[in-house]
Amino acid sequence: MGAVANAVGKLWVTLIQLISVPILVTTWGTSGYGVWLMLTVIPTYIALSDLGFGTAAGVSMIRRVTTGDLSGALRAFQSVWLFVSLVSLTFWGLAVAIWFVGIELPSWAEWNREQLPIAALLLMTYSLIVLQMNIVNVGFRSIGRYAQGTFLLDLISPLEQLLVLVVASGGGGYAGCALAMVSMRAVGFAVYYFMLRRTAPWIRFGWKEARVEEVKSLARPAVAALSLPISSALSIQGTVFVLGLAISPAAAAILGTVRTIARVPLQLVGLLTRATLPEITAAEIKKDTRYLDELVYGNLAAVLIVSVPCAAVLIFSGQWLLSLLTRNQMEAPTSLFIALMISMVLSALWSTVGSFLLAVNQQHRFAAIYAAAAVITAVMVYFVAARFGIEAAAISLIPMDIVMSATVLYQWFGVDRKYNLSEQIDVIGRLVRAVKHKRNWRRNSAHG
Repeated sequence: MGAVANAVGKLWVTLIQLISVPILVTTWGTSGYGVWLMLTVIPTYIALSDLGFGTAAGVSMIRRVTTGDLSGALRAFQSVWLFVSLVSLTFWGLAVAIWFVGIELPSWAEWNREQLPIAALLLMTYSLIVLQMNIVNVGFRSIGRYAQGTFLLDLISPLEQLLVLVVASGGGGYAGCALAMVSMRAVGFAVYYFMLRRTAPWIRFGWKEARVEEVKSLARPAVAALSLPISSALSIQGTVFVLGLAISPAAAAILGTVRTIARVPLQLVGLLTRATLPEITAAEIKKDTRYLDELVYGNLAAVLIVSVPCAAVLIFSGQWLLSLLTRNQMEAPTSLFIALMISMVLSALWSTVGSFLLAVNQQHRFAAIYAAAAVITAVMVYFVAARFGIEAAAISLIPMDIVMSATVLYQWFGVDRKYNLSEQIDVIGRLVRAVKHKRNWRRNSAHG
């Protein structure tokens, strides 16, 4: 069910992303769309995370629910919710203060004409609501309702993007679109929390069970987990932003659109991975190494089966898709697609293996390297793009994925686990035999 929920959610999220490109490019132009991509960078940094504590608390709550310690699970939930809420209020207060001070500055006159400051403030508010929804999602995952929580959470994104398209098509600017996102997300958050309370009444917001000790105990994995979405946002949205600064918003729009196309296979690979993470956590707790190995190798097989053929197809058909999506308003050289497809395959590999470490709260083993690589990559993209152009900037993304692939593969297979080659071959053999058995059963059923 988790894989099905992922598939449905990723399908409509991906579709609405692809539909958004031609509409927004037609409405605002390539440069205007590039400005919107750059404007949404900072909120994306925040929205992709739960300040790390939600991820860490999720593993802790799964462990406690598995052992029947519901009071301990609630204590972790409320401790993390209170901490995240206080930090969120601080962020929002700083954003409001900056807006009130900056709006009076003469240098902001051009920005005010384009509604950029108010749009940025609204998008900051939006990202903080997303943070709250991420905490609620932890509750769904902890009680074994991953499919339900994922389905409901993924349902909100296409609805708010559809509303953005309606507003933009009707002549709305950046601020109007940002307000649409805030409104839809607020309604979605209220419904999402109501569904959690209906499913598990013992999970609730509050501070009576919150403990400083809980926050401290989760601090180390939380800091590591926090760096992951920030590093991800820096390496994905951040590179689009710095490319816009180095060349132009139009160049940012081209890179952002091509990367959206390139990451479709990566989204497909994530369908299975996200659904199996709670299972990996449970298998690790129960010391069920055979089942754990089957999950690991099953995910790695999915990476190769999906990403490599998709990359080959997109290299040859990428320009056609780009022209189709943007109604012939964007062009990109084949070398740009080749560079981004290589990056996509490597990213699919290391992000899958990295998610295994995340599932057992061992993300600190690669988080620091990821953060450093993301910062170096963003800086390198800026200088390379400014001097050599967008193609060289895309090629400069590949070294980070090579470094991360080597790092996470070593951390999972080479540290503490001491995998025996014969054991690995035995696991792979069982998977192959299972696939053959299922294929033969289908063939016999068809003939019968």
